Amino acid sequence: MDQKLHYVYILRSLSKPDCYYTGCMQNSKTRLEDHNSGKNLHTKEHCTWQIKNLIAFSDSAKAVAFERNLKTRSGRAFAKQKGKYKGRKPTAREKAPQVTELLENGMTKQAIADQLDIGVASVYRIIKEGSLKG
Repeated sequence: MDQKLHYVYILRSLSKPDCYYTGCMQNSKTRLEDHNSGKNLHTKEHCTWQIKNLIAFSDSAKAVAFERNLKTRSGRAFAKQKGKYKGRKPTAREKAPQVTELLENGMTKQAIADQLDIGVASVYRIIKEGSLKG
């Protein structure tokens, strides 16, 4: 009986080494090609990717459950503890003084996010954290 394996994988971006992606697949070769060709919305910004870890499961439900777990806070902590995931360096909070200055100069939140290469949600978070301190 030929049983298909299901894989949970952790990819690491070669263009941005602090960037990782976790997914689930059946065919590792074509899935990696999809990520590297920009077909995946979540990974196309940081092409080229390499497989850092690949875990095989004979049960697809267990593979999906493990993938979902890795994408949670406790799952990322587990992967970090095992040395399989390093996470990314937080950058948005380091730019809080710039966000504040640009807001005071009248820039929109979206324009600030675009200029500083951070998400607009990070701009809102910086504003909220700043208002809690002041």
